[in-house]
Amino acid sequence: MKFKWKKWVLFILCFSICSTVIFLTFSTFSKIKLKHAYVLFIDEENNLPNDVQYKNAEKNYPSLPLEYWQSNTGKQLEFNETCAKFPSLFDIEFQNTYWQNLRSSYGHYQLFGAYLDTRAANPLGPTVRILAMVDQIEPLTRMYCQIWFKNKQQPVIVQALKYDLSWPEYFGNHKTGIYQPYLIPCQIPSEYHNLTVAAVSMVENACNNASNALTVFYNKPNREKQDFAICVKGMDFFLEDISSVLTEWIEMMTLLGAHKIFMYNLHVHPNVSKVLKYYEKQERVEIVPLSLPAGQPNILFWQHIYLENRVTHKFQGEIIPYNDCLYKHMYEYKYIVLVDVDEVIVPLNGSTWKDLLGYLHQKVGTDYDAYNVRNLYFFTDLLFKHSWFNDVPEYMHILNHINRDPNITQPGYNIKSFHNTETVLSLHNHYPVACLRGYCENYPIDPIDALMFHYKRKPIETYKEFLNTSIKDDTIWKYKNTLIEKTTKALKEMGFLVF
Repeated sequence: MKFKWKKWVLFILCFSICSTVIFLTFSTFSKIKLKHAYVLFIDEENNLPNDVQYKNAEKNYPSLPLEYWQSNTGKQLEFNETCAKFPSLFDIEFQNTYWQNLRSSYGHYQLFGAYLDTRAANPLGPTVRILAMVDQIEPLTRMYCQIWFKNKQQPVIVQALKYDLSWPEYFGNHKTGIYQPYLIPCQIPSEYHNLTVAAVSMVENACNNASNALTVFYNKPNREKQDFAICVKGMDFFLEDISSVLTEWIEMMTLLGAHKIFMYNLHVHPNVSKVLKYYEKQERVEIVPLSLPAGQPNILFWQHIYLENRVTHKFQGEIIPYNDCLYKHMYEYKYIVLVDVDEVIVPLNGSTWKDLLGYLHQKVGTDYDAYNVRNLYFFTDLLFKHSWFNDVPEYMHILNHINRDPNITQPGYNIKSFHNTETVLSLHNHYPVACLRGYCENYPIDPIDALMFHYKRKPIETYKEFLNTSIKDDTIWKYKNTLIEKTTKALKEMGFLVF
């Protein structure tokens, strides 16, 4: 078959001409004033000034010291010509979006964030604390911290002090090779206390050029602290639409006195994302993006399966968002409350958490590091003993589940706590692991004063026993009218509920 080269040449020529015309048309499109504005769909992101683009980047890469880097463009940031050069942001080694690497001969460090601790109870004085996962139980040597200050081109180099392991041995997975959560303190020498800390790098030897650089967070507003903030661990609900349940829960938290809810997000269902964005616009919720460290999967679905099957690894990883939340907001709130979206701490004497803590302060006459609330199960995959209530809409999850286990769980088991931001050092899901005084003083709240209502799914084989022994408890109904009104309003405004 004879090759028809003339036709192919003509085709290629026509294609080239057409492509050029299309390219020139689109490249000048933004300069044309159209008669019909509705035709115009132009992304002007690339036309933003550099400083605006840097601020946008900071939202997506919160640990990167972009502002410090940009403000020192063209300057030599180093201890000296052969020692401790500030790393180019293009040379920083990332594990993934939110984690930076430090590979040492004593272990592999995954660095998540850094924070300035200037609390009065801190015995070290002003200290940069680095939140990390390390694949060693007790790292054989302490790393060095290169601390960088605003308007200063040389770092201050100090050796990191004893690490605080934030994962008790008896919880399991306590062995070398499995990444453990650590809080690593870098004490600032007294002669530098008057300077503004900008960034910190960790290195194995004092003069190493770092492969990491972390913004040092210091969020200290010029106002009195608010009472309560809630921190919610990485949300993994992309297969499950909990949009109405979450809406009711957020409204419940507001009624109890939460000023803001910080929700760390792995992957969620589009409807759940819609709920979060709705409340973020109202400044009642802040969405914090999150990824798993150290080679753990961050791919949709596979991450979900991993978290379901590697439960202890999951629990160890949750230490990171809990402590990140504490250190970013400890100057804004008196108490950090760690609860899940199926948990509600209910005051039994009074209506709000402020009522509860005010009563406890009068009762015990001193401040504790944490106030612990005992757990009470309301099992939910029901199988009610009753039909739906006439005055409670079916979409109200908390208000409809009023059949509970007859027994309150034992002290210390599945408790949740109000954490005192002036004195706690490291948080676990249930209670503080370490406190600034060297030990932690926990106050066990009497069950007659408050309980944590835990709306828990229960395996089907245990329902028979539960149905025979459960107790009807409508304590939560003291919030019923207001909670229905606010939840219904929100669901309507989001378009989930149409009458």
